[in-house]
Amino acid sequence: IYDFQNTGTSQVRAVFASSGQLEMFANNINVNNAAATGTSYSVYLSTSASSGSADLRNNILVNRESNSLAYNLFTTSTGIRLASDHNIFHGTGGGYRLGRFGVDCVNLAAWRTATGQDNHSLSGDPGYLSETDLNLSSTNGLSHLNGTPISGLSEDIDGQTRWTPPDIGGDEYTYVAPARDV
Repeated sequence: IYDFQNTGTSQVRAVFASSGQLEMFANNINVNNAAATGTSYSVYLSTSASSGSADLRNNILVNRESNSLAYNLFTTSTGIRLASDHNIFHGTGGGYRLGRFGVDCVNLAAWRTATGQDNHSLSGDPGYLSETDLNLSSTNGLSHLNGTPISGLSEDIDGQTRWTPPDIGGDEYTYVAPARDV
């Protein structure tokens, strides 16, 4: 999910869930710098314990908004039944927050403390090929083999067979490690 074009004061929400059960597995999201003055969100969960749950695994969430507050994972209630792990979070703007769960969580350590989730998740640039090509660079190993197997997901977005363990995100790729100094 990519290519947001909002330039006004409204909010950007790549994924919005307001009730029910959200299962979000093996996705690549890139909220580019849309020059919006409203807050931007990779995933916005407007649910509570009585109205839903969210299970997020093996996703790459990138929020590059630089003009306003920018969240990768935002919840409106700490009562939501949240399960989240094996994800990659990345942001670049001055208003970037990894998430909100009762309080703003500026980084992965704060998010883990607030939620008790994402113990196997990572923070860093996943290496998208471009703003609109969310395949991963073969020289960036952050995602490679760091996912968790998900029943029923045996192929990536390009039809390639998933590794065991899989790469995080929607793209399986072959990591090419840098040459070693001798």
